[in-house]
Amino acid sequence: MNYFKLIPMILFMLILSVTNLFSMEKVIVVNVHDGDTISIKYLEGERKGRVEKVKLFGIDAPELDQAYGFNAKQHLATHLRSIDIKFKMRSKNLDSQPEGILYADGININNKMIENGYAWQNKRYSTDTEVNDMYLYARNKKIGLWNDTQEPIPPWVFRSYEGKSKHPAINTYVPDLIICRDDITSELTYYSIDKVSCPKGTKALIR
Repeated sequence: MNYFKLIPMILFMLILSVTNLFSMEKVIVVNVHDGDTISIKYLEGERKGRVEKVKLFGIDAPELDQAYGFNAKQHLATHLRSIDIKFKMRSKNLDSQPEGILYADGININNKMIENGYAWQNKRYSTDTEVNDMYLYARNKKIGLWNDTQEPIPPWVFRSYEGKSKHPAINTYVPDLIICRDDITSELTYYSIDKVSCPKGTKALIR
């Protein structure tokens, strides 16, 4: 057998399988777990009939036991009343959980969650400058969770302190933490309460 003749066919099959994996597929949402996690049922393609729990790629919404967590979940659900729901697989995260982009009537719902002020851009995976502009717009206009009177805690910071203390839903802020805002860039830096004060050129938000 001439194995060299099989190479083009194998390459074609690999390309086809990858194309199918990352193609946009019609789905229904069977459960909204929080502001960035849902369960979907595929209505077509190789995965037809399969129910899968997936993350929305490139965003990070508040945890359910964090302030605005339930609000983010509700807000996500309001976008899913459309008949035309599609999901495009992008990758798997560090926990091997599928991630992708959700569309409702052709609208990118991942971006909408950020634009409407109910999620942060997860820059670990997404570096899209247009999405960052949406985040800055929502924050500057005090839309969604940015309408709070004090600085919301990013969910990844909240998760890093889980287990050290209990966080009731009304508690927007993590105990034993000092947050400093840069006077010029407005960037936030998080320090342990052991730090007595914020560095020069920054201002303490909470402590």
